[in-house]
Amino acid sequence: MVYDYSHYGGVLVARQDKVLTITLNSPETLNAFTGPMHTSMSRIWDDVNDDPDVRVVVLTGAGRAFSAGGNVIALQKKIDDPDAWDAGTPEAKRIVFRMLECDKPIIARVNGHAVGLGATIALLCDIIIAADHAKIGDPHVNAGLVAGDGGALIWPQLIGFARAKEYLLTGDLMTATEAQRIGLINHVVPADQLDEKVYGANPMTGRRRDAVDPLDQADRQHPAASACPFDDGPEPQSRDEVEPFQGPPGSGMGLRPEAPAALHGPLNTIQACPLASGGSPGYSVGWEPMPRSRRRLN
Repeated sequence: MVYDYSHYGGVLVARQDKVLTITLNSPETLNAFTGPMHTSMSRIWDDVNDDPDVRVVVLTGAGRAFSAGGNVIALQKKIDDPDAWDAGTPEAKRIVFRMLECDKPIIARVNGHAVGLGATIALLCDIIIAADHAKIGDPHVNAGLVAGDGGALIWPQLIGFARAKEYLLTGDLMTATEAQRIGLINHVVPADQLDEKVYGANPMTGRRRDAVDPLDQADRQHPAASACPFDDGPEPQSRDEVEPFQGPPGSGMGLRPEAPAALHGPLNTIQACPLASGGSPGYSVGWEPMPRSRRRLN
């Protein structure tokens, strides 16, 4: 089956070898999100995820900006029409979740400013590479809004709550150099070296899919699950085959006495993870990560 991306409006899609480039295509408005672009970004990731001819995705913007974010005029229309607002909310939610659920590594090629929703979709990518003149920020607060579009979700995970609150409550833009320094993005390069860094020098674009996938699957879990490292191991048939674990003295961590006699699934179904076990220190028996194609965080 050959996947056809030509019906997605507001974006340009190009394929070279196993690398799929998605370009936000409204350069006259600095790639502010149009209606068709918003819809496409909420749906295209399902095809990308299932397309066997795609190994890596590059997300970028046409012209001199990555994306100016939401369209202010369209936003005001939705504010004035509650029905339109309610209709658009599930679509906005899908953009965030489908990007997180996509099995293929996504590289953000930040060729210019990434603001508001534009910053969010860049930061949702697995690797973010920016030109040195780019700026990044989420100024929702300047319009009297919280950092919607997933900003309040992804910023704290990348740079911690203290820094995230400072930038999201002030709406200040930061340079790409500063964003790299605080860990918000991965790399900053001169603009004329951006394509070489993204397409030429990046080993992910040439790495075998079966080598990339396990790392990608482990890296982008639900926040509660990401705190639990897991490794494939032999499948135990009974509790006796699992060596009891005892945490540091006084920690209260250890194999729960109420664990069932028979353990089904690989060893990674037993996790010393407070978050995965309802907040109580100790082992959670029977939890294992669900394939991202079946996971829904909402």
